[in-house]
Amino acid sequence: MQNPKTEVSTLLRCGLILTPAQDQAIDKILSSLMEKIPAQYILLTDNSGQLITFFGKREQADPVALGALVASDLVASQEMSHIMGEYQSYQLILREGPEVNTWIIDAGTYLVLMFKVSASVPLGWTRLVIRRAAELIAQIVETPSENPSEDQEHLDQTDFSDQINKSLDELWQF
Repeated sequence: MQNPKTEVSTLLRCGLILTPAQDQAIDKILSSLMEKIPAQYILLTDNSGQLITFFGKREQADPVALGALVASDLVASQEMSHIMGEYQSYQLILREGPEVNTWIIDAGTYLVLMFKVSASVPLGWTRLVIRRAAELIAQIVETPSENPSEDQEHLDQTDFSDQINKSLDELWQF
């Protein structure tokens, strides 16, 4: 993780408030994915483009500018799918390159994820892992706790890598 974290809740431009426990839970998922996919770069913004967090080398791109572009790209694609009657939750944008693929997905109503992944990683597997991560992050954000200290206690006892591994195991059972 490249950006500083605070011990207070964060108000995002989209109106969402992220508690420290939610922020930590999201970071656990993303840091786990950084290793498991393996991703070269991960960016999380709100749907207005406000940077929330990123993993990877800052030299690869200005995360603030990239966040704004990624969010606007997803919003434009969602609007096109609405016009064409093809909209659904967790839609993916994939840009295939000879060496790197870039994935953009919504993580619920308020958040946008971008992953930069080696082209050698299988597309189907990457798609399923990224979609599951987006669903987990959306659950974290959309179910705020009435008692933040319980959230922190639960977070400390939760191993998100086990949840991701379990999801991957379930994928291969088809």
